[in-house]
Amino acid sequence: IGIHPGKVEIYNPGSFPDNLTPLDFISRNLPSYKRNKLILDILFRSKDVEKSGTGFQRVNDFCKKQNVAWNYRKEAYGFFFEFIRTNVQINVQINTELTEAEQIIFNLIQNNESISKAEMAIRIGKSEKTVQRIISSLIKKQVIEREGSNKSGNWRVKKLS
Repeated sequence: IGIHPGKVEIYNPGSFPDNLTPLDFISRNLPSYKRNKLILDILFRSKDVEKSGTGFQRVNDFCKKQNVAWNYRKEAYGFFFEFIRTNVQINVQINTELTEAEQIIFNLIQNNESISKAEMAIRIGKSEKTVQRIISSLIKKQVIEREGSNKSGNWRVKKLS
C-alpha cells in the first residue's frame, strides 16, 4: 500500500483471469473467478470474507457515494488499484479555480493520460456526456489538451506559468 499526496495505491502481484480488468467486472457484471477455493472457504468460515465475488462492484459503488475517483494500472508483474484524492492541491499552477467535478477528472487524467471518456464516466458514476462537458471546460480553462486522435490519442496536462 502506497500513500501519496494525490492518491492511495494498492499493489497486487497477481493478475486478472483472461486479461480482464476491474471495469469488465463492474460494467459487464461478470461472475467472480475463485482461484483457490480452499483458502476462500477458510476465510469465509473465519468471517474474514463477508461476501465473495462482489468486491469491485462494491468498491465502485462506495467510491461513487463518497465522490472518490479510482484508477486501475496494469504492470508487468501485477497491478495497482488507486484511489485518487480530490481535495489535494493540484501540482500545476493554474490561474483559475476548478470545480469539484473538474478536479476529479483532472486527477484521473493526471494519473492516466490515456484514459478514455467512457472509463472516466464509469469511475465517477456520471454519463459520458457529463464527462465531455467537464473536459470541454478544462480545455477552455487551458488546464488540459488532447494530443492525437480520439481513439488512439492521449491527454496532456498543461504546465502553466
